[in-house]
Amino acid sequence: MARDEMLAHRITMDSIDTWAQGYFVNHPQYRNWAEEDIQAAKDREVFNVRPAPTENAVCKARTPLDAKWVALRLNQISKIQTAYLQYHQGTIGQTDLLRIIHSVLKPDL
Repeated sequence: MARDEMLAHRITMDSIDTWAQGYFVNHPQYRNWAEEDIQAAKDREVFNVRPAPTENAVCKARTPLDAKWVALRLNQISKIQTAYLQYHQGTIGQTDLLRIIHSVLKPDL
């Protein structure tokens, strides 16, 4: 991958704010699956963290609660990173940056 492509890919990954605990998406290609197979896929998915429902998992957690926590943290850091980049570019001020950080982290304080 060329340097520009790597940078574009990184910027794309950095801007994801839709991280979620995995869940089974029942696409048409699974219509021949037995109900037990679908349930097994659902059971496996809750351990995954994905940037979108049909994207590749970026990690597999030890428990479903851990997967949910990782997704929450990835979404939080994505919002803070976006705000920091806006501050660095001069499109928002320090007060706005601090307000955004506080609003993102407030539920955890």
